[in-house]
Amino acid sequence: MDEFDGLRVLEIGHFHYAKWRRPAETTLIWCGMTAPPAEHQTVSLITLPGILWRLAAGRDDLVIIYVEQWAPWHWKHLRRLISLRPDRVLAKLALVQLLRFVRVRAPLIVIDLTEWGFIHRYNEFLLDQARYWFKRELPLDRWRVFRRSSGGGVPATRFRRNSANRRRLETLRPLSLGCVPPREALAAAPREKRADIFVALTGSGSATLRDEGLRALAALCGEGVVVDRPASRLDLAAYYERMAGAWLTWSPYGFGADCFRHYEAPLAGSVPLIPRLPFVRQYPLIEGVHCVYYDPDDPDGLAAAARRALADKDRLRRMAAAARELVIAHHVWPDRIDALIRMGLGREDPPGAFAFD
Repeated sequence: MDEFDGLRVLEIGHFHYAKWRRPAETTLIWCGMTAPPAEHQTVSLITLPGILWRLAAGRDDLVIIYVEQWAPWHWKHLRRLISLRPDRVLAKLALVQLLRFVRVRAPLIVIDLTEWGFIHRYNEFLLDQARYWFKRELPLDRWRVFRRSSGGGVPATRFRRNSANRRRLETLRPLSLGCVPPREALAAAPREKRADIFVALTGSGSATLRDEGLRALAALCGEGVVVDRPASRLDLAAYYERMAGAWLTWSPYGFGADCFRHYEAPLAGSVPLIPRLPFVRQYPLIEGVHCVYYDPDDPDGLAAAARRALADKDRLRRMAAAARELVIAHHVWPDRIDALIRMGLGREDPPGAFAFD
């Protein structure tokens, strides 16, 4: 018997990992502004009261909410009111914020895959209802998720000593961005290596760390290191194939420090070469076991780390195998939603717990 048989999950937001993984057990309330999945419940001003009643009545065993990158009143969202169904757009934007006035009776978890290292103040109320808030880019000092001024001020001592705020902090757990690979990538066999380092950047200027890294890689080419850098964007199959053909895959920060490539590279059998990550990690890729880290503020950090790693190819083979095993176990969507559901139901303790003395 499946452990989730008979489970009732309500999923709200712009992702649908539970519906994808557990379609029979999940009701999806789609609040995304893109085309919805085939099976979902429409949100409109007519259906909105019924959804709120369902949440207040506790008709589900677990509620999953995905928070958005932008505020409901941000122009990126409001411009969509100019549509054939503005009532549906308005209802989607309002649903989560209306939970300020509704006590959700079922256990609730928040999944925060945004690039921000903080929680927007208009979403902080969810911490009072959530069993766990799973957050990508969770700062090493967790208090920094709270911004206490329009300028992003860090909470002062008085705020940190408040018992209610401490309870809020204890709900926070790290969550990796993970990846959504093609299924064939999960069964791929090791490939023959044709390059030392794979680089999947077709331009420059998006991040200073990337620009600095590209200069370091150019210098390595002058030393005889083989760098595979495609001239144009690759389709997904070609991307995985080229990555599989390299010992290392450079995986620099983008707009967020955590990125898909950290987890895609191990699936392809390549060891990720990553700038040190400035946040709390979930099921982390460990230095020398799963990946190679370097200090981006060291002018020779990337090149020196690459030279050391490439000097021992047998070790890189072992690291790639260990990293692949870790990623498949903990970082692949939608499979990993099962673990988050178990944590939300209290059947499993999430990693990254913090408690005050």
